[in-house]
Amino acid sequence: CRANLPVQVELRGTGRSDCFARRFRAADGRERLLVCNLAEAPRTLTLAGEAAQGWNPEDGLVDGDTRRVADGLRWEVPAMGNGCFVLGAPEEQPLWRPVRGGSRAVAFDRLGPNLLRLDACRITLKGREPLERPYPQPFWQCFDAYRTMERLGTFCGDLPVESTVDESDLRYEFVFESRAAVAGARLVLDPRCARGAFSVWHNGRRLTERLAFPREGIAPLSLPLAIRRGTNRLTFRFAARGAMDGLLANLRIEGDFAVTVADGRAVVAAAKTIAADPGGWLAMGLAHYMGDGVYRWSETFAAEELDGAAWALELDDVTDSARLVVNGVDQGTRAWAPWRWPLQGLRAGANMFELTVSSTAGNALSLRDPAQPQGWLGGSRLLRRCNGLRL
Repeated sequence: CRANLPVQVELRGTGRSDCFARRFRAADGRERLLVCNLAEAPRTLTLAGEAAQGWNPEDGLVDGDTRRVADGLRWEVPAMGNGCFVLGAPEEQPLWRPVRGGSRAVAFDRLGPNLLRLDACRITLKGREPLERPYPQPFWQCFDAYRTMERLGTFCGDLPVESTVDESDLRYEFVFESRAAVAGARLVLDPRCARGAFSVWHNGRRLTERLAFPREGIAPLSLPLAIRRGTNRLTFRFAARGAMDGLLANLRIEGDFAVTVADGRAVVAAAKTIAADPGGWLAMGLAHYMGDGVYRWSETFAAEELDGAAWALELDDVTDSARLVVNGVDQGTRAWAPWRWPLQGLRAGANMFELTVSSTAGNALSLRDPAQPQGWLGGSRLLRRCNGLRL
């Protein structure tokens, strides 16, 4: 049946078998072609055929460089690169041209509590030397003072699913600095962040009676926490019964405060009015924040600028996705580049822009890359379409 499938495109060059191609007719009636290089290595391809019309790169939607050659369009596609091409002469393509930079007077609001990730810790077992670890690990991954009755083989080693321990006094200590006293914070314990029985201590004072984990359901346990100015110490004291006991994941503190990273260490500060920054949330006191944030600003258009013209907003970068609303009109959501929105509902005078950015959980949960850029990164520009065709 493969012989009966219609030809999508005549693709030439080394590595063409590593590429996926899909041809389709878009809403404007024009033929388009999506090509994805599935290889982890660059490829040189030629899009050939289609008589005199030829394939041309869609503006802003092609990774790598293209150039016209005798037998078609030569494309230097990077590893895992993608491209969208349109059938027809380049001058027929809708093209956006930058007119001016976007406003720099941008306000910002986070829509949830800020977050301090607790990862690096000191793990101690009575009678043993303490261990400094970049993130919490259970008894069996830290100490050999246990006896196993039953094992389960896994990719991370043999799990001692049935065991006894020689010493039960297992402790985890997290230390962080705060430049201000913070009231109303909460220590958040996910239902499966730990195994076994333990109590929580803050700066030498007991926060809870003995807790038993894992817990039923999916709702986290939230414990009130008053952060003091200076050094803060959170200690989890386990009465371990088996080698699987201990903390199993990063923890977090939520509240109304700022978090910056200096020399690789997170520092808490008093909450303040957050100003939008081209460096994203890492530069805005939201180094570990996980959730949504809203940017608000105004753009002014003269009546003659809007007369018969189509406009778009383009951002440098976003992590992870963004939804744009202008004058109350939803302009859509983007989850990948280009971060461009054709604008509907513009009017002469001031126009209110509202961009809601949703982050990943990377900085809240990551074990290996604790400083991932999040939010709106870089600047913006206003584009005007240079002809009457629509995307």
